[in-house]
Amino acid sequence: MERRGLAQELRRWALEEMNIPHLKAPTEDMLQRLFIGQCADIWRYAVRHVRSQRTVKNIEGNLLWYQQLQYSQAQRTLEKEQQQRRKRLCQEIQELRSELQHLQEQIQSTEREIVGQEMSNYKSHDLRRRSLLLQVYNKKSEGGCEALRENNLRIQKRCEQLQEISRALQTEPVFPALDVSSASSTFPEPEVLREVREVCQSRIKFWTSIHEGTISGSMLSGGEDLLSMSHKQWLAMSEKLWNSRPAKHILSSLEHLALESTQEMKKLQASLGAEPAETSCSVRQATRSGHETRGNTEESKRARSLDDDSLDVLPSFSCLIQEGWAQSVHVTSELRSIQHQSEELAAHLAYQIQEVHRMLSDDSELSAARRAAFDAELRLVLLRGCRNALFHECQILHAEAAHGKQEMKFLQQQQQNVQDLRLLLERNQKQIQVLIKGNSAFKAELQRSGSEVQQFVQEQLIPRHQELAHESQRLKDFAMKDAEHFRTVSLHALRTVSVEGNLVPAQDLSVNRLSDRLSPYSGIYERIFSVIRLPLYKAPEMVLTHVAEMKRQQLFLRSLLYNRNQAVTRVQQQICESQDPDLDTLFERLSAHYAHQVDHLVPKVEQLVQQCEKAQEYQKEVQAAVIDWWDQPAQYCLSWEQRGGQTLLQWRDRWTVASAAVQRTSGTRT
Repeated sequence: MERRGLAQELRRWALEEMNIPHLKAPTEDMLQRLFIGQCADIWRYAVRHVRSQRTVKNIEGNLLWYQQLQYSQAQRTLEKEQQQRRKRLCQEIQELRSELQHLQEQIQSTEREIVGQEMSNYKSHDLRRRSLLLQVYNKKSEGGCEALRENNLRIQKRCEQLQEISRALQTEPVFPALDVSSASSTFPEPEVLREVREVCQSRIKFWTSIHEGTISGSMLSGGEDLLSMSHKQWLAMSEKLWNSRPAKHILSSLEHLALESTQEMKKLQASLGAEPAETSCSVRQATRSGHETRGNTEESKRARSLDDDSLDVLPSFSCLIQEGWAQSVHVTSELRSIQHQSEELAAHLAYQIQEVHRMLSDDSELSAARRAAFDAELRLVLLRGCRNALFHECQILHAEAAHGKQEMKFLQQQQQNVQDLRLLLERNQKQIQVLIKGNSAFKAELQRSGSEVQQFVQEQLIPRHQELAHESQRLKDFAMKDAEHFRTVSLHALRTVSVEGNLVPAQDLSVNRLSDRLSPYSGIYERIFSVIRLPLYKAPEMVLTHVAEMKRQQLFLRSLLYNRNQAVTRVQQQICESQDPDLDTLFERLSAHYAHQVDHLVPKVEQLVQQCEKAQEYQKEVQAAVIDWWDQPAQYCLSWEQRGGQTLLQWRDRWTVASAAVQRTSGTRT
């Protein structure tokens, strides 16, 4: 039975597997003969394991197909895992981006708060500085306005005076005739003539009082005060006359008074029968004194009027030499008193000599000898007196020379100081000019660089903006396309390792052989590795380390969360406790800060103001010293001395010309 069954199975194998035709196939009886002995096992193995070429090809194709199916299924699972991982990574990236954006917003808000606080501090400092500057400027402007107001009032008064003078100039004064009786009976005396006569009489009284005081050699107590008061009164009368009357009327009145004085002198000469020469000399002196009085009056009035007009013009020459003239008058009066005393002493000596000669007038030899001895002794005394006088005069001259040398040294020192100050001012001006040039150069450089930058932006950057945008968009499209293509590529398939000269995928080298789906532990390891987010190609020994690292991160995140919750609760408690901000503390801090700034800045500003005031005072002192040096009366006695390349006479001529020019300009303006 076994042989028959085996024969049937062998016949069916031959017909179906080996494709032997049915007619050529052996019968079962013939096939049973093949199973004698051990051949049955051989044919049984052949029937079960030997296949035809077509069957082998089909089996191989089926195996490859199943393998391909398994491979595609594995690829699909890997793609799903990668997609899930990408989703998780995208979610984590979004969370990180949101946290980063939140942190950036917090940083920006804090930066804005800091910038706002700095701007508020700067504005407060700027406001205080501007307030101080405005206060200083207000004080300065108030002083300037007050000065302008005073100048305006003075100018208005002067304009009114000039208008009155111009109106008075339209009417010519009518002077009386030189005959006193006809003048008193026909025409009344004009007011201009009367005022000019009063001024001249006060001037004559002033000089006569000075002359009488110098001749007498002594002056009563309070005489100097009376002289100064009379001099001031005369100056006030002259100034009032000059400010209230036209210059033409004043000159006409002076000429009329000069003619009257000349006529009176002629009448006096005729009545007294004096010598013509003395009379003419006295007349000339009176005329000269009248003209001098008129010139001094005119010049003083002109200087006063120009000062009232607040014009920066030259004063009259008589004002400059007035002090020297007073000194010369004093010296002349002393000389006259000394001459008077010497004349008295000479007369007394002559009288005594005559008495002695009269006593020794007999013709005896003894009297002649006594007379000769007396004459010799008298001559000796005279010579001794001359010698003592010359010696005293030499001592005085030596003392004056020493004093002059000291004054010269002092003047040279002042001149050196003035020159040093001038050099210092020139040096400062040069430094200021250099600074101004440097500032202008830097400003020009900044303007040029700004224009170059603007030109570069307009010519180079703006035209290329569209090109850059287009090129960046094109590169972005290429990157997106590459990313889309890269999604279909397996990363693990690309990761290969060289083993014995062959490139083997890294996942096949895993100690777990997770690629083998037939392994009983593949599913367990896949679930564990997916839960802990560990790559599949890593060894199981890495699981413990990875889990420990995850626990450490978890503890760190929990501590951060705990700290954040505590901070939030603390802030909420503070907000609940204090609903309103502490404005009083803020105001106290601001006031303390402002007080600190005032304590530090105000002394510096005051120090700078004091330094400026000291510099201005020093400038005034230097200017006053220079003016005093030029106005010294000793220069009038040194005709050979030169200042600025000219002598005193030349300077006086120039001053006279300048005064005349100023007078002409003032006349044209009026």
